[in-house]
Amino acid sequence: MAYLLGVASVNGIQSTTKILDFGCGTGALPDFLLDKNIQTKYTGIDIVDEFLDCGRAKHPHHRFCKQFDIEPNETFDYIFISGIFNNNTGNNELFFETTLRWCWQHCSQAIAFNLISTYVDYQELDLWYKAPEQTIQFIKSEFGHRTPFQMLNDYVLPRGAIPSEYTVYVYKQPTQ
Repeated sequence: MAYLLGVASVNGIQSTTKILDFGCGTGALPDFLLDKNIQTKYTGIDIVDEFLDCGRAKHPHHRFCKQFDIEPNETFDYIFISGIFNNNTGNNELFFETTLRWCWQHCSQAIAFNLISTYVDYQELDLWYKAPEQTIQFIKSEFGHRTPFQMLNDYVLPRGAIPSEYTVYVYKQPTQ
């Protein structure tokens, strides 16, 4: 979780910072933020009603909803996407591109997401892999060739995590 939050370390996260957790599950990110004593305006979206119910029960002061509940002009400072691109669904490329385009429209500072690299010793059929250079090509062609980004794979993953993951930060403006 900490590696995704690195996107916000440039400007810092404050109590007025609006965060969208795309694919929030049961609310692990607000758990992490609470453990670190970080206050934000958190919204989590997911497709699983039971996950949203669990998130609401654990964090009644935060907003948990479906993607279609987000207003067309609503924006968030940072959007975090963790793990939703990992499973091979047969339409991953379309889902990846559609999701990032939607998030780009709804973010004011940056998006952070992770993917599994194609640079592995073997590939499992039930997982989806994306070459880092293809990710860069998409960012530059879709959001502009001057769009600043960072790509990281130098962090330690928790035990049991999928190896060969990389994280991408895509910024609306150059970092200082």
